[in-house]
Amino acid sequence: MECLSDCWSSHQDTLEGTSFNNTLRGGIGTDYLDGRGGADTYLFSSGDGQDTLHDTGNDTSVDTLVLSGAGLTSTNVRASRVGTSNDIQLSFGGGSTDSILLKNQLFGGIAGKYGVESIRFSNGVTWNETQLSSALR
Repeated sequence: MECLSDCWSSHQDTLEGTSFNNTLRGGIGTDYLDGRGGADTYLFSSGDGQDTLHDTGNDTSVDTLVLSGAGLTSTNVRASRVGTSNDIQLSFGGGSTDSILLKNQLFGGIAGKYGVESIRFSNGVTWNETQLSSALR
């Protein structure tokens, strides 16, 4: 689907991928993104708002969250488990209101294949699932 990364708006978007490799970008606003199967790439930039990523593909492919823009760095991120759920909330300091909810990221353990397997920060640092779990507060 060519539209997955290009058909976003400044409103509340819902983008769902296919079993193939997808690139999804919600853009500005409160968005829900689900790449489903395949090696999906989720794009999030400074000022995009509050997005929910719910990668439901239960396969061995690597799904990647790519962060770009000021403040979306590995040294500025706060990763928190949401209560007793399997969700992880990523937020950023410096007065940013941007946040990303990784829905069911912890479902099935670290290698459960739900959620993203890699996070690439704007400062060039990449975390895997183990590093993300270690950063939880």
